[in-house]
Amino acid sequence: MELTGKDLQIYRFAHGLTRQDLADRLEISYPYVALIERDECRIPKDRETDIRNRLGLSDYRLAKLRKIMEQLRSV
Repeated sequence: MELTGKDLQIYRFAHGLTRQDLADRLEISYPYVALIERDECRIPKDRETDIRNRLGLSDYRLAKLRKIMEQLRSV
């Protein structure tokens, strides 16, 4: 399951983080987080593993986050 910018945005909202908070956790710049979240920049495969590890995002947790967001949108 590929990690997308939308996934990072959902994670950030679910955990009450700002873009700067997320950037700090991932040790990347705020502008880079913004580009990724807007899908203007894809997450390189080598960085995806690092990001997933830092955020604890297994495929299971990622699927769960996506499902919760989908349910919230339908309300």
